[in-house]
Amino acid sequence: MTMLFDQRQFHELAERGDAAGAAVERLGSVARAADDGSRIVTFCFSDGSVDRMNDRIDPRGWELSAFRQNPVCLWAHDSSSPPIGRVVRTYLAGDRLMGSVEFASAEVYPFADRVYKLVVNRFINSVSVGFLPLEWEFSDDDDRNFGIDFLRQELLEISVVPVPANANALVQAAVKSLAVRGATLAERAEAVLSTQSFSGTLRDRQWSLANALKQALRG
Repeated sequence: MTMLFDQRQFHELAERGDAAGAAVERLGSVARAADDGSRIVTFCFSDGSVDRMNDRIDPRGWELSAFRQNPVCLWAHDSSSPPIGRVVRTYLAGDRLMGSVEFASAEVYPFADRVYKLVVNRFINSVSVGFLPLEWEFSDDDDRNFGIDFLRQELLEISVVPVPANANALVQAAVKSLAVRGATLAERAEAVLSTQSFSGTLRDRQWSLANALKQALRG
């Protein structure tokens, strides 16, 4: 099984020259939910902007053929549990990799139905791409210290995730969500796009989130 690393961990591997074969995750957001009873939600999986780690993913560099043969949507990158849905469409819209996820029904998988309801009721608005970098380089932009440009990458899976675990991303997302209270769902998605996510066991995620909250409170 391919091991996923968050962007900070990938940077550490890259600086040591040990990043070959390492898979990465990056956060995207909900765009809109269908209102026709189809249980399909459209997401922005990724975009071409520079994120908070000073990284950028080339939207034209996505390799999707293998993913389309097994288009799973997971919960929080947990590949040991059944998928909560399937990606029924992936496409580029400008500099964004977009996709539509059909969530499993309550009869098929009750947990998937619970996640679906949390998404459509806006309690969760984030997804994370798990991808394998195929071609990348450190940026030579002076404004992006040690930032990485991912030039070509294979999409491995999509995960619905509750919160980013990086302390800075958590604080900034919280502040921006207050600033756009009352905005549309698409506008809210813009506020938290391209923040860092986290992979690991449930215990790892809980520990990391607790530390992030402590750091935010100290700040």
